[in-house]
Amino acid sequence: MLESNPERYRWIQPHTTFDYIKHKQSNMYDLQFKAVRFLIADGIYETVYTNLDRETFSIEAIKELYNRRWGIETLLRDLKYAIGLSALHSKKKNSMLQEVFSRLILYNFSSLIAQEVPAATGK
Repeated sequence: MLESNPERYRWIQPHTTFDYIKHKQSNMYDLQFKAVRFLIADGIYETVYTNLDRETFSIEAIKELYNRRWGIETLLRDLKYAIGLSALHSKKKNSMLQEVFSRLILYNFSSLIAQEVPAATGK
């Protein structure tokens, strides 16, 4: 995959240093995760990154959790575009919340109105 899409993927060597990041900056913290790769179809693999404990969660458990989560993610993506939240126009937290909640209220109100409209019979 890396060789066929060099513009999309980049191999980072294990010895690569990120010396432009100062050690223990106040806005930095250590991040630990593991990459889990599992077969989803004949010759097709899925790779997920997780911070779940390897002793508690097996690869099969992570695969099942990922499978369950996928439906939620696609639903939220569809909702995000339906209510026009693909980009926020605010920078302050309270303004962002106001934008999200106002769009959710408008979406719910529009849904209620749409349920009251009689269905077209096609005649």
